[in-house]
Amino acid sequence: MNLKELLAKKAETQAAMDEAIAPIRAHMEAVMQPFCEAVMDIQRQIDQMVNQRLHELRAMQGKEFGVVHMNVDGVKVSETIAKTITWDQEKLAAIYDRIMIAGDNPLTYMRQKFDVPEKQYSEFPKPVRNIFDEARTVKPGKPSIKFETFE
Repeated sequence: MNLKELLAKKAETQAAMDEAIAPIRAHMEAVMQPFCEAVMDIQRQIDQMVNQRLHELRAMQGKEFGVVHMNVDGVKVSETIAKTITWDQEKLAAIYDRIMIAGDNPLTYMRQKFDVPEKQYSEFPKPVRNIFDEARTVKPGKPSIKFETFE
């Protein structure tokens, strides 16, 4: 078999499988629906039982992030809230300059990262691009293969 025939056979087999399991899938969804609804209702009850207490515990401990623990009805409940931090690059650049002007080394307090947007780089004049080329590394991304049949 050639590639075109294999792709057609694959699509045909997949369609036949989908058709064969459609009634089973519909039946399973109908059977599972009340259980899924029950689980969601129980989860809402659990959330109502612990969320307000966790909020109050965090406020009492002054802990916006990290882990807090409490016991509810003999169950240890632990909640972890991770920090996600982003830095305003323009403001950091200004802080970097102020530290330099004050005579201190800003790299004592921060790391420095430079970046050149690819679209901007591609629009640089050739002599300017040549200057940046030594600092530019291009790594291949994950390959993507697309198949299209044609007549």
